[in-house]
Amino acid sequence: QAKLDAADFASEVDALRASASSMESATEAMKVELSKAKQKAKDAIKREEDLVKTTSGLEKEKWELRTELAKVKESQIIGDKMQASLEQDLENATTELRGLEEELDVLRSEREIGHSEVENLKAKAVSLEQEVDLLKKSITKDKARSA
Repeated sequence: QAKLDAADFASEVDALRASASSMESATEAMKVELSKAKQKAKDAIKREEDLVKTTSGLEKEKWELRTELAKVKESQIIGDKMQASLEQDLENATTELRGLEEELDVLRSEREIGHSEVENLKAKAVSLEQEVDLLKKSITKDKARSA
């Protein structure tokens, strides 16, 4: 009986050893899996940190772009005001130019009238000179007859 019990015990010990060996192999496999899981967790944490940095950078860039946009809008408003002012200046200058052109037309008309009057006066002067010459000749003839 003791031999049977010893054989059963030895058989149980062998089975336990095989089970322990199997458990050791499973434990080693689980350690490898645990190591891989830890690495994945570290990688995930690193990616999260990178995303936080990227998000932070993008937020900063967004605010910089908003600031720049505000400046551009302000410049555009100033530009629009300047354009309106320049358009008003152009309109005023155009109106003034029209007035000056009208004055110039009046002056040209007056000059033409003046030229006509000068020509008329020249013609009258020539006519008067001819009359004076005729009168001188007549006086000379009259003096000659009287003498």
